Amino acid sequence: MFIDQSFSLEKLPEFSTFITAVLNENDELRVKSSDFTEAPMAEIHSFRKKQYLERRLDYLCELSTEEKGCEYCIDERSQHFWIEHNSEIVGSMQATPYPFELIGLGEYFSDLADAYQKHIEFGRFVIQAESKHRILTRKLLASAFIYATQQYLGVIAACRTPQKRLFERFGLHAINQIPIILPERQNGAYWMLEGNCDDMCHAILKRDTVQKTELILT
Repeated sequence: MFIDQSFSLEKLPEFSTFITAVLNENDELRVKSSDFTEAPMAEIHSFRKKQYLERRLDYLCELSTEEKGCEYCIDERSQHFWIEHNSEIVGSMQATPYPFELIGLGEYFSDLADAYQKHIEFGRFVIQAESKHRILTRKLLASAFIYATQQYLGVIAACRTPQKRLFERFGLHAINQIPIILPERQNGAYWMLEGNCDDMCHAILKRDTVQKTELILT
């Protein structure tokens, strides 16, 4: 698979302008980003757990000691993104270099991931259920995308079908032709998605051209 390693935001000034506009949208919702040492991890974990429980994703909260240790190691290696409103976290996600968190989903995902070691994984994408969904999504993904373009060839992610549709709007595409069923995750149907930075950039700009008023996601 050929990946254009010469991608740079400077080559597409209209995209830089577009991303800046997204990040400046709604001054009350500011995206913050930091590595593990500076991010408010206790608050992020609390936010994640609350949202998982509200969505009845209990299996993401009921971790064994070994799983908690793995989660800590992933957190420790990741760049974290979060949005605050009135000093309360309303959305968060993380970007993790290889080895990815999705490797823990099983051998199938692990084998696929080996081909994308120069990518970065978008994971733990969670937004507050009752909040302004589209704005939070745009801001989080725009901020994480800028981070990805600085030193990685592309983005990889594992998710269920609703999140798959979201990531596809941001230029990623499914690697597996049919979903993988994971019994340990309530028989959830999971997809693995990938996108190189150049393709993602052009997909976002194309969507913006077609639907100016919706920016990235509808």
